[in-house]
Amino acid sequence: QPADEAERAEQRRRLLATLARLSPRHQEVVALKYFGGLRNQEIAAALGLDQRTVGAHLSRALAELQRLLGGPAAASAWEAAAD
Repeated sequence: QPADEAERAEQRRRLLATLARLSPRHQEVVALKYFGGLRNQEIAAALGLDQRTVGAHLSRALAELQRLLGGPAAASAWEAAAD
């Protein structure tokens, strides 16, 4: 449906603009996780971090995205838009 596609495109644009407001490290782990499809263990190896640190960065980044986007549905919206 064109209306659904337009809404999804707008949601993706908004999420990407919001992602740009995160710290560089948070941008990096979110991009690797949701756009690169990497598991936390793979992200940790790629960035030379402990797997728990990657999890903490992701948790903080998603919390910040929720705050910036104005609601708890932001994390779900992020995952849907990243597909």
